[in-house]
Amino acid sequence: MLPPELEEEILSHLWNDTKALKSCALTRRSFRNPAQKLLYSEISLWFFSLEESTTSTLVDILDANPQLRHYVRRLEIIDSFREWLLNDSFILRVLLLLDNLQALVIESRPEDDSRYEDIAWPDSFLYTFLTIIHRSSLESLSMTDLPLELIKHGQHLTHLAVRQLSSQSLPAGSCTSCTEKLGLDTLDLPGFISPELVQLLPDVIQTERIRNLQAYTSGEIEEHHALWEILRPCAGRLKTLAFAPCEESDDYSAKEDPIVWSAFTSLRCLAIRVDFATGHADKEYEWPQRWEEFECYTWMFKVLDQLSSSNQCLEEIFLFLHFNIGKEIHYGDACYLWSKSIALVLDKSRFPCLKRLDAYFIDSTWFMNEFLLDCTKQLKHSQSQVNIQLYEFHSKFRRVSSDFMWSEVLPMLAWGDSSIDDI
Repeated sequence: MLPPELEEEILSHLWNDTKALKSCALTRRSFRNPAQKLLYSEISLWFFSLEESTTSTLVDILDANPQLRHYVRRLEIIDSFREWLLNDSFILRVLLLLDNLQALVIESRPEDDSRYEDIAWPDSFLYTFLTIIHRSSLESLSMTDLPLELIKHGQHLTHLAVRQLSSQSLPAGSCTSCTEKLGLDTLDLPGFISPELVQLLPDVIQTERIRNLQAYTSGEIEEHHALWEILRPCAGRLKTLAFAPCEESDDYSAKEDPIVWSAFTSLRCLAIRVDFATGHADKEYEWPQRWEEFECYTWMFKVLDQLSSSNQCLEEIFLFLHFNIGKEIHYGDACYLWSKSIALVLDKSRFPCLKRLDAYFIDSTWFMNEFLLDCTKQLKHSQSQVNIQLYEFHSKFRRVSSDFMWSEVLPMLAWGDSSIDDI
């Protein structure tokens, strides 16, 4: 008979094999508890209509097996259609029963962002959120329509992902004792947030203590101004930064960008996404100038230039490049700029400590791969001291999500990647 700790170690290797864990739980009594700990460590509730809701069944299970409540470390609630979350009478009971949660995700953003409207949370939800966010076990919170006033009550949080900020007030009688700012380690801003609300975050967060930050901006350069108010106090101590610039990431924004990239002197990991296009796969656009569509590279070159002037400890770089080339005449220009980007990153005089480069191609046309791989092949083999990985994605028949790169930045991109190791 094996010691219990050894059995738990063996079963831990099956952490993502639900079928095997269920079989183990039924095989022998000593396997039951460790298998259940893994089976119930994460619960994801994806609902498409109220009729398909399984929260009532989950409540029955948790009531009948109190020990399972303590096993759940992460709860993910996804309601992209917004048809059930506010109407499910059992969802609040589930939230309150799970008294040992470490991570809570509530995603209620519709798939079509153009139909986005802020949720007005009922008081019953706000009171429940207050109860959960006060718990010492909760370390990570990711939420759409997060009321700004709620943030200051998460004094035990180390990771906060703000999908959409809300100016909704908390109900009367709410806690008034939480007045200190949060000391977060990681701040994630993966979706569009109004600059006005972003500028209020320093009122509830000690931005100077942030060590890891992810941010996706869209629209105009004003969003960079709002983000810089958060980045400025922590720039010199930031370790990881994942960033997608606004749609104005062109020659103009490169000059007007308020973010001082030379301030990131301690940065060890950088992830950047840029887009350039001459048209969509099914439609051509006539540009007045041939190079206009590639001006996003001007912004990226500025970022790398400023970083290399002051940062001597950058070890990892992730590049996400979304290609949407409508004319074959532009392939040469795209490949030249891509080759220049890689050469700039791999220049040891600029980034002497670089150990890893991951390049992700998001190709909307299916025609770019051969060109891009050819111009990278020689660089890959000439830089043996740097671990270079190349990945390709095809998005011709599907929309590339604006926040696709934020699923798991480190490690990155859990979905659909194809690694190219032998070019």
